[in-house]
Amino acid sequence: MPPQLACQFTVGELAALRIVADETRQHGGCRLHIDAIAARAGVCRTTAQNALRAARRLGLVHVQERRRRGMASLTNIVRIVSREWTAWIGFKKLNTTDNRNSYTLTH
Repeated sequence: MPPQLACQFTVGELAALRIVADETRQHGGCRLHIDAIAARAGVCRTTAQNALRAARRLGLVHVQERRRRGMASLTNIVRIVSREWTAWIGFKKLNTTDNRNSYTLTH
């Protein structure tokens, strides 16, 4: 994460956000459960939640909730919307004719 953004998070929160960035690089968005993000980052669930809440509040990510009536909800999809952060991880959003988000490696 760029230093001007990273200074607003703790080390643990940055670890959780790194997992989100890695998933975005590989899949175009992070569909991992909050417990999986926390486990991969080596932090507790609360730290991962706090990181995503802060990133959302700062306008760095968009969280798409996937609730299903009468059934268990699907995992949220976290997408990085910050241009500085996407440039930092080496991705840019492609313009497409459909509504899906497509990403490509720029390096």
